[in-house]
Amino acid sequence: MDKTPIDWADLVLAMDRSVLAKLHTIGGAESTAKVQLYLEDQDVPDPMGKPAAGFAACAAIIEAGSARYLP
Repeated sequence: MDKTPIDWADLVLAMDRSVLAKLHTIGGAESTAKVQLYLEDQDVPDPMGKPAAGFAACAAIIEAGSARYLP
């Protein structure tokens, strides 16, 4: 059986719960531990179709959450 990109990854981060659910479906039960929500307690808002300020706010949320994953 061919491996998926999830199989090869050490950690897979989803920005929202909808994507997280899809990744769990793709990766199966074996992927549960390494497929996680980027922010433990909230979704990162999707700025598509919103003004530039929405993208800036999203970038700030992502940057603030990155400390958890960087040395």
